[in-house]
This record gives sequence, C-alpha cells and structure tokens, in this order.
Amino acid sequence: MVEFGTSFGLSTLHLAAALRENGGGLMISSEFEPSKVLRARAYRGGRGGLADLVEIREGDDCKR
Repeated sequence: MVEFGTSFGLSTLHLAAALRENGGGLMISSEFEPSKVLRARAYRGGRGGLADLVEIREGDDCKR
C-alpha cells in the first residue's frame, strides 16, 4: 500500500492495521517535512506497534 503525505502518521497506522488484519503486507508512506517524519516514526514503532509493516520515506525524492 502507498500513502503520499504521511503528516503525523495517524492514517498510516489505520491503513497498516488493516494490512495486518488482512494477512500482512507493506505500507510505504512519504513525507516532506522532517519534523512530521519524526513524529510519524514514533507513532509507528512505539505507540502503534506496526513498525514491521510501515516504511516511511522522507523528502521530495523518496526513491530507494
């Protein structure tokens, strides 16, 4: 699943939880603003417990 514009990551958590409930997968999300990326990563790991399903890419060139 791909999400453009993670912001603080709340919708990312809901989408990743849906992935888990349906057998797993990978949620790739992008965000340009560094401060929002930090918060989204904190939610993903600590509060959300979905770090294994979510990859957050930072910046305007989110290629791997």
